[in-house]
Amino acid sequence: MGVISQYRSERLIERLLKEEDLSSQTARDALTRLQGVAGDAVPALIARMPQASSEELRQLAGILYRLLHNDTLEHFVAGLRTDQRRTLNTLVKILGHSTRYDPNRLVAHLGDGSLPTAALIDILSRHSQRLNAEGLLRHAARVGSADHIALFKVIASIADESLVPRLLNRVTAADPSIRGNVVRLLARFPGDAVTEALAERLADDHRNVRLAALEGLMELGATPDLERLATLLRDPDLVIQASAIDAVARQRHPRTIDHLVPILQDESEYVRRAAVEVINAIADSSLINDLLAILRDEDWWVRERAADALARIGGPRVVDAMLQLIRSDDEFIRRTAIEVINTSRDPRSYEYLLQALEDPDWWVRERAIDAIAAMGRNDAVPTLVDLLERDEQARPTLLRALASLGERSALPAILACLETEDAVVRIEALRALEALVEETDAEEVCTRIERAAERGNTDFRDRARATLQQIRERLSHASAEDADEGVHGTMIAAPGEAPRRLAPGTQLDIATLQAGTVLDNRYRYIEQIGRGAFGTVLRFEDTTVHEEIILKFLNVQVAADDRAFKRFIQELRYARRVTHPNVIRIYDFLRLGGLYAISMEYFDGYPLNREMDSGRPMRTERALRVLREICFGMASAHKSGVIHRDLKPANILMNSAGEVKVVDFGIAAAAAGSEDTELTATGAFVGTPAYTSPEQIVGRSLDARSDIYALGIVMYRMFSGRLPYQETQRREMLNRHLEGRPPALADLNPDLPTGLDEVVARAMAVKPSRRHASMTDLRTDLERFMQ
Repeated sequence: MGVISQYRSERLIERLLKEEDLSSQTARDALTRLQGVAGDAVPALIARMPQASSEELRQLAGILYRLLHNDTLEHFVAGLRTDQRRTLNTLVKILGHSTRYDPNRLVAHLGDGSLPTAALIDILSRHSQRLNAEGLLRHAARVGSADHIALFKVIASIADESLVPRLLNRVTAADPSIRGNVVRLLARFPGDAVTEALAERLADDHRNVRLAALEGLMELGATPDLERLATLLRDPDLVIQASAIDAVARQRHPRTIDHLVPILQDESEYVRRAAVEVINAIADSSLINDLLAILRDEDWWVRERAADALARIGGPRVVDAMLQLIRSDDEFIRRTAIEVINTSRDPRSYEYLLQALEDPDWWVRERAIDAIAAMGRNDAVPTLVDLLERDEQARPTLLRALASLGERSALPAILACLETEDAVVRIEALRALEALVEETDAEEVCTRIERAAERGNTDFRDRARATLQQIRERLSHASAEDADEGVHGTMIAAPGEAPRRLAPGTQLDIATLQAGTVLDNRYRYIEQIGRGAFGTVLRFEDTTVHEEIILKFLNVQVAADDRAFKRFIQELRYARRVTHPNVIRIYDFLRLGGLYAISMEYFDGYPLNREMDSGRPMRTERALRVLREICFGMASAHKSGVIHRDLKPANILMNSAGEVKVVDFGIAAAAAGSEDTELTATGAFVGTPAYTSPEQIVGRSLDARSDIYALGIVMYRMFSGRLPYQETQRREMLNRHLEGRPPALADLNPDLPTGLDEVVARAMAVKPSRRHASMTDLRTDLERFMQ
């Protein structure tokens, strides 16, 4: 009977394959007869698939589709065991589209090692609304972990509240993959039982389950037991820890601090930092005493974040506390107190600020000077003038303060500073004189400046002449255009102070560092990336989180210079504000082997100048895409109050995937209007001459438009293959920036889209007011030329 049946099925198959239309009467008659021998026909049809032509395969699929029903289903399931991809795909399509069988019959085959589980789940997903969710959940344990996500996606598409009891039973399954997926499903159904089940999973031994439980609770808006939640601040997984910070802070529970106290005493600095981040997020006046206690933590970052929280809370209670702490024996406490007082502008602090002018710590003295100037306390001028004669280190800050207060009685003391040997002080004195001089004393002031210029070096003479011209033009109401054309000043480099001796001990010698060396039981050295006057950049593996990072070590001679060290701290403070995909992320400030370092994101790329060294223009479309990414990153930095001040091709990294990142905010300064005082010594030239803005050269205040100018120079080089100003002498290069007459970009690259040269020219305008107002405006202009 079997042989006869096979023979009949083969003849019927051959007849059907010759039919062009399976809906014809002849074909329908053959299909009806074939149903009688389907048990032989289905395997025979499947066996023909590997060698079939495309047209034949279409015919075979049509016949099989009409033969599929509950009684023939097992033959189709057997066909899924094929190792022929073409056959498998065709059967999945047939089983996925047909409604002539019960798809729940396929659920029992889940976990059959001889069947492709992914293909089965694909078929089931196409019939999800016809499936029994409980049956799928019951068979989940038979499926490998790799297929759980796809299976639970099917379950999620049909699950309702009736499935919750079954899910609660499975939330403690042995397989962590099942537990995690069950937790994610439960998070869709609010209720006390679900909240408690998810809260219990916060202590799960698998990180994915803990994370799913935490995210689920936050999605539900549930308020689990705070003690359980706070425990996750100790979690070794940094992603979970970060989510826990958000979750604990979101509750704003009145007893939050009670649960944070033991965490603040944890041995791990990362655990203590997590607790402080919570405090920062919920900072209010009830936490003042706790924050004051945290100020004495041994970890630098913990203390800094506590200080930030106090400054944000503000108010009379904080100021009262700071006024007491300003007399502390602890240098850091005094620094924190003065910073918070600086933000408060509370008139009660004035007498304390006067006392702080005699503090042994330069930071406290200088910030006290800044605070007094910000208050506009002209009655402090005699005290500041007296201090100007005694405190050499604070003189630049004092001169800025006196200029800000606008008290002309300080002119004699400021003029005396022109006689000092300190170049930075002399330059700052010129700035103050330019701001304060009036017509009645202009002659004497100009005479003293001319006399000082004769004794100074070339750079100081240039700056003095620029100051004289500014004074005369201002007093004679000359036009701003004439003033701009007459300025030819250059900034001078601040002289380094005598380096202090570093304490003996296990001083790290970067030059002899061997690959594989582990620092602080955590950072495994890989290679050196670069070296500059400010620091050395090394690549490490952070073995705690198994990620590669960059450590930028401050050069020893720079660490010995208080001013340079302040710039290093500034890099961390300002750059940490910027969190954007197009900007390298700054993580932390460390001390390793006797050296200071900043840890930051590692990006496996190359500098933009590598594509520009050929002397040929970059392809316009590619250049525009790179520039758009730069604009995105820099717009984020400017929004955070950070100016780069050294934007150039070497500080723009790219990779083969098209990602672009701006790096090295090492000399960044707060944007105009920021509460932070500029720490780079005024008069100390920072930046790269080829990309330096005119206002940076003459020492004027900077804002986002200074970075736009630098990017304009970068654009000019990208589209022309050369710099706009190619002078080899530094002074000549700076003067060319001040003149602002580069060769026409359209002449250098005739293929440039019409109007693009005008965008570049606008970004490179000498006067900031004529440039784009923001990086966003520049990006919008550039996007007009993108395909």
